[in-house]
Amino acid sequence: MKRVASIDVSSNLQSAGQTLWDCIIIGAGPAGSLAARQLAKDGLRTLLVDRKSFPRDKVCGACVNHRALTALAAADLQDVVSSCGGIRLSHFDLRAGGKHVRLNLPGGLAVSRHKLDAVLLDAARDAGAFTLSQVNASVLPRENDAAHREIQLTLANSSSSTKTVVRGKTVLAADGLGHPSLRKLNEFTDSISAKSRIGLGGILRDNAGHRSFEHLKRGVIYMATGAQGYVGMVRVENGHLNFAAAVDRSGYRSANAPQTLLSDIIETAGYGPLPIDGLRLTGTRELTRRTNRVASDRVFVVGDAAGYVEPFTGEGMAWAFAGGLSVAPVIRQSLSDSVSVRLAETRWQQHWDQQIASRQRWCRRLAWLLRRPRGIDVAMKTACAFPRLTSPIIQSMNASFAG
Repeated sequence: MKRVASIDVSSNLQSAGQTLWDCIIIGAGPAGSLAARQLAKDGLRTLLVDRKSFPRDKVCGACVNHRALTALAAADLQDVVSSCGGIRLSHFDLRAGGKHVRLNLPGGLAVSRHKLDAVLLDAARDAGAFTLSQVNASVLPRENDAAHREIQLTLANSSSSTKTVVRGKTVLAADGLGHPSLRKLNEFTDSISAKSRIGLGGILRDNAGHRSFEHLKRGVIYMATGAQGYVGMVRVENGHLNFAAAVDRSGYRSANAPQTLLSDIIETAGYGPLPIDGLRLTGTRELTRRTNRVASDRVFVVGDAAGYVEPFTGEGMAWAFAGGLSVAPVIRQSLSDSVSVRLAETRWQQHWDQQIASRQRWCRRLAWLLRRPRGIDVAMKTACAFPRLTSPIIQSMNASFAG
């Protein structure tokens, strides 16, 4: 397929509606961009849309673990993270209630989503995918038996009410927690844990030379755990310090400021006081959730949009890459005929349940444990006394991607 330049949303939004796309992908995060790249590379007419412009920051732990790297290698993109200036990870440093344990990591890199997502989007474009940024997308309910789905696009952050409808033989929703693109479809619903925490994140870019941050070294994931949640800290490219937290909603509402809540968790855990008053934080929806299905009537769901559990050492990125890479051949299968569509939908539901949702179990168990002060105390004492017992957990979370 001859590569065509990406569509400029400001002048060519309407032209997107003149093509019947093989796949329209909503959300240009890691899962969406990787799926778009794989499909476009095979010559399929692929449209990738996102409501943001790139590069952009994103609430994330900024850790690409060993499993995520092997998934990228399977797509011949193994050099993407290192090209962003990613910092190689060697240790996981966990503190809670003054207790401290440091564990070895089998690999991984730390890189900001500001850098990584932009590079992955470029990879999708280089493969031939068309892209539209700064547009909101909404999948419309089916009104007939046509062999395509319609998606309504509107300009984001604009007073214009201009609406464009684009058509795709398949749709891939990769637009994050709550999958807002599917709100008009009754067949997709979310089950949200009653105790789900919310996410907070940001990057501190002006910490260089500040003595309070000297003990936070490159190549180490630091995690402070407390009664109100946990805070992960890691240095990314240029030495900036990335913060990602999962906190109780009650603690968030009662805190004078979210920075105060994070500071309290960090100091109580044993890292000492950190001057993060100037840290600009962004929040997320409730984190722990599951979508009732991940495929229906030519619509497939992947990444955080399909379900999410609080991650710890880069598992979230691994789930996204594994999903984006695995869903591409399923979508290709669905394009043959109506029978193939139904078979592909069943295949993707089974794959998600068996290969991705099942891998979230360790994180679900750890999240359950770290909500209980007594559980935290026992776990820390055990890890300190018998560090080898943690090896199966670390190895399971970082197992190589096998397709």
